[in-house]
Amino acid sequence: MLFGQRQNTGFEDGSSHLPSGHLEADESVITALIREAEEEIGISINPDDVNFAHIMHNSSSGGRMAFLSV
Repeated sequence: MLFGQRQNTGFEDGSSHLPSGHLEADESVITALIREAEEEIGISINPDDVNFAHIMHNSSSGGRMAFLSV
């Protein structure tokens, strides 16, 4: 697993987290994953290397869905 350390966000700064983000308008989940990995932790991912492992629906946070890949 790859974790980042939160900093300068005002929310849980200093704690470890999985890279994450939101879909932009008309953006696929894979495109968002690649963009967020670059923005949040500075790595490039080839779309052919993305394999989804799990989808999680969190109804307690307004219905967000998390897509986890390996």
